[in-house]
Amino acid sequence: MMDHMFVALLLTSSFATTSGDTVTKWAALGPFVSGKGDLEGCPLYSATASDGVDAGGPQRIVRRYFGIQTTKEERKSEASRKYFSELGNGGVVGWRKLNPSGMIDAPGVNWQDFVSTLNRHEVLEFQTLLATSFSSKKSGSARVISCSGFPEFWIESPDGNSLGPFAGNPYASAMQEGTVPRHTVTMHSPGTYVLWARIRIRYQGQVGCSISKLQNTNLVNFGVRPHLAPDIIRGEGPLGGKLLVSMVLCSSQESSYMELHAKLLKLSGNVNLQYDRVAPGQCLYTAVEIVADSSTFRECPSAISLSITATANGFKDTSKSISFSPRCRNRGQSILFTFYDKDASLQQAAVVHPDVSQCPSDGCPVVVNLHGTSISASDSADGFKVMHKGQTEYTFGVKGSYLVAPSRHGAHNWEGYGRYTAFAALETLVTLSAASNLPARATPITVAGHSMGGHGAWLFAALAPDLVRAVNPNAGWIAKEYYGDSNTLFLFDQGVESVDPRLRYILHASVMENSVDAHASNFQGTKVLARVGSKDKSVPPWFSRRMMRIMSEKGLKANLKYSEVKDKEHWWWDTKTSNDGGAVNDPPIRKFFADNMQPGPFPEEFELVVMNPAATGSMGDVQILQQLVPYQKASVSAKKKTDGDGANVLQLTTKNVRKISISFPPGSKERGVNRVEVDKVTLESDSMTLILCADERGVSQWEICAENASERGPKSYGPIRQAVESEFVVVYSHNNTVQERLAVYIANLFTLTAFGHVRVMSDEEADIDTVAHTGESLPNAIIIGTPFENSWTKSVLSNAELGLAIVENPNGLAALKLGTCVFQGDGIGAAALLPFGKDLSRLAVLLTGVDQRGVQIISNLATPTIPPMVRSPLTNTLPDFVVANERMLQLGAGGYLAAGFWGNKWEFRPDTAFTDHCINEKSLEHNTMHSEL
Repeated sequence: MMDHMFVALLLTSSFATTSGDTVTKWAALGPFVSGKGDLEGCPLYSATASDGVDAGGPQRIVRRYFGIQTTKEERKSEASRKYFSELGNGGVVGWRKLNPSGMIDAPGVNWQDFVSTLNRHEVLEFQTLLATSFSSKKSGSARVISCSGFPEFWIESPDGNSLGPFAGNPYASAMQEGTVPRHTVTMHSPGTYVLWARIRIRYQGQVGCSISKLQNTNLVNFGVRPHLAPDIIRGEGPLGGKLLVSMVLCSSQESSYMELHAKLLKLSGNVNLQYDRVAPGQCLYTAVEIVADSSTFRECPSAISLSITATANGFKDTSKSISFSPRCRNRGQSILFTFYDKDASLQQAAVVHPDVSQCPSDGCPVVVNLHGTSISASDSADGFKVMHKGQTEYTFGVKGSYLVAPSRHGAHNWEGYGRYTAFAALETLVTLSAASNLPARATPITVAGHSMGGHGAWLFAALAPDLVRAVNPNAGWIAKEYYGDSNTLFLFDQGVESVDPRLRYILHASVMENSVDAHASNFQGTKVLARVGSKDKSVPPWFSRRMMRIMSEKGLKANLKYSEVKDKEHWWWDTKTSNDGGAVNDPPIRKFFADNMQPGPFPEEFELVVMNPAATGSMGDVQILQQLVPYQKASVSAKKKTDGDGANVLQLTTKNVRKISISFPPGSKERGVNRVEVDKVTLESDSMTLILCADERGVSQWEICAENASERGPKSYGPIRQAVESEFVVVYSHNNTVQERLAVYIANLFTLTAFGHVRVMSDEEADIDTVAHTGESLPNAIIIGTPFENSWTKSVLSNAELGLAIVENPNGLAALKLGTCVFQGDGIGAAALLPFGKDLSRLAVLLTGVDQRGVQIISNLATPTIPPMVRSPLTNTLPDFVVANERMLQLGAGGYLAAGFWGNKWEFRPDTAFTDHCINEKSLEHNTMHSEL
């Protein structure tokens, strides 16, 4: 981000790009090695070229190559210079020109030889940086720039200034309006400008950039594209009566915020925008509620048109129209509905309604189906079809149950925010159906899924044992780190040799909640039907076999059914006979759904395993709220027994548990429990919910306690990604254009990678305790800046109980403190999850530091991963906090100064942290006092 982390194959052009043309002329330096994680070090920050010249980082290399503030001799030398690389012939790489098609590869590299000799396909990943030159004959003219195929780019100006980061579209090469950010940049000096970008690709990739002169400089410049719309049920309208649609609006303004206004065309009614303010260069994903007479949408209008008008100070208003064309559907077909997700973004799901006569008296059960990669909500639901003997039409859905198929763009793998999308779809369905003659039963549910959705189904059941009582994972993998080379950690990464073993543990622990096999005990009360094709090469039977073995070893065999369907591969439509339901809906699966519409009683004995209390719900009404040692495996073994006096006792045995809740009262008739014993400590209460706390020293002394807002719990246990899984805003320091650009960059990446709804604002624009929000609660925040300039940062760090502090020393220099561990020096930054707000119920991700340089360096942690599976920023292998300086630019995670997890009171704990190059506070005070004497 602020510094150019993913440099390797340095692409640039030795020819000027004609104004208004797509960039076609490139050159390259590289390739260099790359890992699979979000953060990657750059060898060019530390590289010494073969001629002994210090590379100095990609920015200096680009300037030398294009002759920006350098001599002709330096430029000539750079063009022929060689750099060391494992992937180069003879161990070195140099400059070369590329094919003008925008296809990025590394000709001359024998990839097959690398794969066969190293026996690893991960070596096919390499780093690349893209650039081209363009010129301005006079100062004051402007260019509109957009790029696709990579997440960010930078611009070097003739006067030596560096502008960025600007967001590109990390996915496609196409650049239609509303699909990619378009950035307006004023050329303040005449001469040659250089656009360069960092790319990480696998073997080869397609990119594209457009650089155009700004036309109509007095108009507001923006693009708009419709996105999601619900279906219309003939004669009824959209589910729930509301027409909620979404659109992407991309501002091309350079410095002014854009205000939006919308109105209906042709139809009568009102339009309410979820948010109406767009930052310069931002692509805002937002919802639109269309309010009209109830009869307006019953006849399925062919198109719904809106006029969007944008205004900005000093510019002439601009209006554009967009149209949505909702599908017209009948009951019995899959029907799309839209809903607000946990992060306030508008998402979509498909539902197939059951026949009311087939539902149990306590409400219709729900089957949640999670789709595989690139499958839409409609296609996911429509996969549940069968043509019974004698029929000529398909029957869709699940007999006697609602079928709901949520969807969300992005590489979430139904983990993190993807799982919350499924929860939100389920909650919306329950709410919408409550007043109908087909009320959906909120709990328990059945979860199914195929491929990526199979992993999601496994995970959903593992982390929500009381909610999910039956699960049907089809061709599902159990952990991304096992799945081929999808998420191999610490293999070919730049700087991997510098990653301390303790740091590896901490980074891996931050994603352990997504490993299904680690939670195998949690399936004790869940019926399982796992299926896979015997010849599946995409997700081999190995994964399902492994889960069956592990669960059987834990005594769960009675719950398990496993089938390898003979001679079938990853997907099939017909299992034994034509149109019999195929991979996800054939007779054995339909029978499994029918048999589990009414789950039986929960087992008398079970074990709940938790890696992260924020991710795992209750099991048998017992939930782990805190661990003694955060992010180490915790468990509760439960057993109901009858005591000698005839009393029913719930007996709990814990490991690494500090706080638990039990959601039924002792003595309740429903549960038949008279008292609770925890680690042989007897506790009695008439409360409807018991919260029990252990001695923090790890001694088995338990007592009844209460919730404490100053302590961490499931809503705040982290890690960093937890803050961006709910509604959040990005807040930068006022009058700081560098931070504003960074804030827009981060917001754009959430839009492009997950269609997240993110607002950008300065710390002066909204009060920290009254900022507007879509959901019921005030939003979380990503806060950019030091406490000396950003009032929000200062407010968060004013809490003296936190494990992080930034203080000014008597010499006027700032230092960063983790407990008693002090980091001094220029360019030190920290990314940290911390509580804020009046009741400390909100979560902030601080991107802060001792100075501006530290803020810029640490902001590189918000860089997304390599396409095609681009994860959203800050959502992978990041614990509660990371401290870093310039070394991170070179070594990636190997350059971290500190990383770890906070304690239960947000304190710094040495036993859950890695630190390097820190000074003990007492030692520092002693040295300071000694020098003063």
